[in-house]
Amino acid sequence: MKRDWQKDMELLQKPHKDIADVVTILDGIAPYWHQEAKRWRFEAFRKYPTPDAYDTTCKALHKHRERADAAVAREQKLREAIEEVLRDATKWENPYEGYNDLLKLLDSLYSKEETKP
Repeated sequence: MKRDWQKDMELLQKPHKDIADVVTILDGIAPYWHQEAKRWRFEAFRKYPTPDAYDTTCKALHKHRERADAAVAREQKLREAIEEVLRDATKWENPYEGYNDLLKLLDSLYSKEETKP
């Protein structure tokens, strides 16, 4: 049976007749949460057996988040660049002029280091 932590906390915060009432409630709740704590602890040690493993995982996650944020920013710039080129399409005298403008915009989206294999 799964328990709801929030509901258990609300149950304990309600007024009770006496301490025996609270003890009865705790006798029903405590074993479950004690077992859950053991399970969470075991799972944490399985995933991160040392503090260094945890730190390494956090750093990698931070790095991936930065990359994802950068990709989202580039996608937004690309969207804006395409919209700009489409707006300016009527101003070009020949298609190659627009093609060159588009290439310049696309080149501005990525730094040279990001495009190296």
